[in-house]
Amino acid sequence: MDHCEPTRNKKIATLLRDGIAAAQAGRRVDASRIFETVLRLDPDNEEATLWWAGLSTDPKIAMVALTRVLEINPHNRRAQKGIRAVRRRLEMQKKEEQPAMPARRFFSNRRLNLLFAGLAMLVLTLSGLLAVATLSDAPQAVLAAFNPTLTPTATTTFTPTPLPTDTPTATATATPTPTLTPTHTPSPAPTPAPVLAFAVPTVSPPPTEDRWIDIDLSEQRLAAYVGTVPVYATRISSGVPNMPTRTGQFHIYRKLASTTMSGPGYSLPGVPWTMYYDGNYAIHGTYWHDNFGQPMSHGCVNLPTADAKWLFDWALENTLVVIHN
Repeated sequence: MDHCEPTRNKKIATLLRDGIAAAQAGRRVDASRIFETVLRLDPDNEEATLWWAGLSTDPKIAMVALTRVLEINPHNRRAQKGIRAVRRRLEMQKKEEQPAMPARRFFSNRRLNLLFAGLAMLVLTLSGLLAVATLSDAPQAVLAAFNPTLTPTATTTFTPTPLPTDTPTATATATPTPTLTPTHTPSPAPTPAPVLAFAVPTVSPPPTEDRWIDIDLSEQRLAAYVGTVPVYATRISSGVPNMPTRTGQFHIYRKLASTTMSGPGYSLPGVPWTMYYDGNYAIHGTYWHDNFGQPMSHGCVNLPTADAKWLFDWALENTLVVIHN
């Protein structure tokens, strides 16, 4: 090990020099790949993380990388300055998205103005009809429609007859209604709400396995078991159709609290709570999306960061992982 360490450090120093030269020459893609290689060899390399953040075109990813530098060295002034610059970029993006708001207010106010104008026209029309009906020699039926003083004469003729017939029917219909409602209300109330937002099926554990992990791709959920008892469950995001998550039985062979993952079209530093179970395929926390329950990954099993932390602390190396549809 002592002989390998100087060789590794020399390789990292050479890569850093090449990456900085590529970045200064304007070859951003080449420089990013070189710094990603450095971070694979040394995930805590401040210089490579700083340069990688500066080359990133996404301010949110740059913010994650700079925060990682401050976790390694809280006194790194370049990272502090970079975070202030990224915050300014994010604030400018928010301001550029705001001009669409006045247009919405304009159209909503316009609709309100049209509504008020229509109501005003209706009031004026009714007032005009009332004035015409009162001043002209209109028949009694027209005046009755507008003049409130004429309505009591119509009601007095009909008041005596409906009252005797109305009272028995009202009492007959009112009595069954209150008695029926309380009797039916308690029956649906005791039905308990589900503990989880999705069902955790009882799966038969493989023989001689104590702790093990069951991943159901069709349900997009992960459940941690001790024997036949589920002790934890969460939503996941597995691989998209053209890069699916492999099914089968595997064992966790390596655990890393933080690592860098990269591939065609993506590079993610500081991927948290990573547990490799099949080559480069792993169960890990995810900070770049929150669309859990839908396939989103390049083949790995994405978990919310808090759930990944719980699983990372609970699972041991060589823990069985069963993936099925």
